[in-house]
Amino acid sequence: MLDLTFEDESENTMTQPTHPGITRSLQRIADSDGFVLVCAVDHLAEFEILLGPVGSVPYAEIVEAKEAVVRAVAGEVSAVLLDPDYGIGHLVASGAVPPHVGIVASLEAENYEFPDGPRGSILREGWTPADAAAAGADALKFLWFYRPDLDPTVASAQRSLLTATHRAAAAAGIPLIVEPIWYAVQGEDTADPAWLTARAEGIVASASEVTALGCDVLKVEFPGSVATADDRAAAEEVCRRLDAAITVPWVILSAGVSFDAFLVQVEIACRAGASGYMAGRSVWGDVVTQGSTAIALERIRALNAVTRRHGRPLGLTVPLDRALDDLPRGWYRRA
Repeated sequence: MLDLTFEDESENTMTQPTHPGITRSLQRIADSDGFVLVCAVDHLAEFEILLGPVGSVPYAEIVEAKEAVVRAVAGEVSAVLLDPDYGIGHLVASGAVPPHVGIVASLEAENYEFPDGPRGSILREGWTPADAAAAGADALKFLWFYRPDLDPTVASAQRSLLTATHRAAAAAGIPLIVEPIWYAVQGEDTADPAWLTARAEGIVASASEVTALGCDVLKVEFPGSVATADDRAAAEEVCRRLDAAITVPWVILSAGVSFDAFLVQVEIACRAGASGYMAGRSVWGDVVTQGSTAIALERIRALNAVTRRHGRPLGLTVPLDRALDDLPRGWYRRA
């Protein structure tokens, strides 16, 4: 375990406008103190690969493996991120997701056969925000590819898709968590310092644009490295700029980095204003095949301790006089 020596610098909350449905749903995916502590198990092919070649693993075995992870961490997380194929229906029915644990549902279809150039997000067929809400989801997650520097037409289509998705989520009364992804295309060197700088700037710019287009929470890539002290300092500065550029809460995603690296990333992000994490492979990626998920629980506890020490709670309640201003008599009649 890495030795973390940062000091607690963030005690503020980020209070959202009063919206009873969205507020209640966000309360269900956060802990009692307002921190977002989420284990992400919505992966499809990435999860199956741990159990065997894609297409060769029995359906039930994939569901059982996901259930084992969820049961292991359910006592410590505020919510789990699940997919409809192998997760939400089965794990609610089996009791793996207890009533006190929130559910975030992924909206996108998984697709790893991307073109060499600009990417567009693909929504899962037959799975709308209203469907997810009816299935018991408390919030939605939407993976949103965005490289506006590559192709203006694709970028415009992505913005339109995000706007439409947020409207559909709002109509269903369920919050939308958007995950902007700055990706590499053929011919780009991801080790080139210039590309890494462009990526960091792109993450900040994308976060700002998502806020303007419509979302309730941001799920953000870590905008840098934690390899050296200089790298950590640079990443912290970018995280602070990101926090200043947005008006919604944000959490950090793990992207499959080592757990020790992710723990440092969570601390840096939380010191800059993040409200928690959504962690997948960094928590369970190297333990699923071992038949024991005890390590995943230990890792979640470590992430929770860091988040609670340094993070910014969501700020999901307001004084009654503010609620009276936001929700005057007859507020429920508004379209």
